[in-house]
Amino acid sequence: MSRVPERSASAVALSIVTREGKPVYLKSFEPKDEIKYHFIIHAALDYFDEKQAQEKSSYLGNIAYIEDYRLYGYIANSGIKIILCTDDGKPIGSGDRKAFFDGVQQAYIDYAANPFVRENTAIVSKTFDARIERLTQQVYGAKS
Repeated sequence: MSRVPERSASAVALSIVTREGKPVYLKSFEPKDEIKYHFIIHAALDYFDEKQAQEKSSYLGNIAYIEDYRLYGYIANSGIKIILCTDDGKPIGSGDRKAFFDGVQQAYIDYAANPFVRENTAIVSKTFDARIERLTQQVYGAKS
């Protein structure tokens, strides 16, 4: 009897949090569960300091398993934290995840460089959303 290959993990939510711990962006790729993902991602913040002490790079890798979700973290030099929540499917390679986080960080830098954007306020931008959706589609095949 042959084993059916596992399906690949899907991105279910992405969040950007300021160095002060204030969420400024939450993108749920499953809108019906947006509140649930908000709480899961918020709980993952507790693991950041511990994981950051163990890692030497911005990419922290898998920072937590909460319920049936894997949470991956990235911390920029500015202190901005990026958290990706995926379902429990077969994980993609860490190189692809790192590239995804680098792309999200670059999208954030481009957004924050706008002189009309106030620091540490909610990200409300169709252009930013479109970049995040495009990155997610490229790496995870997610539809938003």
